[in-house]
Amino acid sequence: MQIRTVTMIALVAAMATPSFAHGPRRHVDAHEHGAGKLAIAIENASVQMELEVPAHDIVGFEHAPSNARQRKAIEDAKARLSGLAGIVTPSAAAGCTLAEAKVELIGAAAEAGKADKATSEPKPGAKKAGKDDHAHSEFKATWRLACASLDKLSDLTFGYFKTFKGADKLTVTVIGPKGQTSTELTRRKPVLSLAGTI
Repeated sequence: MQIRTVTMIALVAAMATPSFAHGPRRHVDAHEHGAGKLAIAIENASVQMELEVPAHDIVGFEHAPSNARQRKAIEDAKARLSGLAGIVTPSAAAGCTLAEAKVELIGAAAEAGKADKATSEPKPGAKKAGKDDHAHSEFKATWRLACASLDKLSDLTFGYFKTFKGADKLTVTVIGPKGQTSTELTRRKPVLSLAGTI
């Protein structure tokens, strides 16, 4: 079963995120560090989520990785985002399990392996990899949860802010069977109430 549904596509379109509507992006526009976007669609027994967040918030940089430590940071972040543990915790009574996950890195930081060649013998006048202040990259993660008792899903708790030190806030839009809400989560407010949407 694909992560994308009619509800999620409508939600993402409403958030004006072109990644769904126009296929994979290769370049990323300027964005605010510390601030991510999260779209949540709740339909039947399924909770689908899409996160778009600056790579800086997750790994601390947005340029192409220039050494083994930075490449490892990217791979570790992808693995962490793929598992959801320590990122989002649904209400235990709902019996939700992760059914599907996909993580992408878009932009300059996705150029893993190319930076070493670019920095080993730079051409005259060329900028070294990692020194370009205009480089932008984003992590995009999509998840689908299958919930045994969706009516008992009262909230989602975000350990996301503790896991990723560069993350400060998330703008969250939720569409559920009973309505739509939009809110902002922060380090001081990491719990998303789903009251009125399920």
